[in-house]
Amino acid sequence: MTVSRRSLASAAALAAALSALGAVEASAQTAKPAKSAAPPAKAAAPAKTASAPAPAAPIGDAAKGFQVFKGTCGVCHLARNDMSKNDAMTKIGPNLYGVVGRKAGTVPGFRYSVAMRTSGIVWQPDLLRRYAHEPAKTVPDIRMSFPGLPKQQDANDVVAYLMTLK
Repeated sequence: MTVSRRSLASAAALAAALSALGAVEASAQTAKPAKSAAPPAKAAAPAKTASAPAPAAPIGDAAKGFQVFKGTCGVCHLARNDMSKNDAMTKIGPNLYGVVGRKAGTVPGFRYSVAMRTSGIVWQPDLLRRYAHEPAKTVPDIRMSFPGLPKQQDANDVVAYLMTLK
């Protein structure tokens, strides 16, 4: 069976859209694609009919997520339980330790945007994955200027790391 590039592009776009909505199953997101373009198209097809909620278990790799966090998120954010006031003063973003399950805009001492403070969001893994990938689309009018992690897998890995910080 020959698959056209247009079909593969359409399947990839559909998979990305479903992933952003949190409708892709964990198995489709964690599968390591082969170098050729055909396997991702096959992996994306079952995702069209997937309607199961996002699993509670991490979708990403926490060890890889730590590395991504350190190189990107860690520029502005800490993720430490034992943070001092001086530590907090060295970063421009709030501490992300314990962010999973926390109400958005509630870290004491951090000046959040009105949009974040009034969002009513409680950070759950599926929402954090979307936010890490596309922050301004997930919560419009925020102060954070970071455009998001370009690779969804990196966002999945960072959230898996953040889920370990309890």
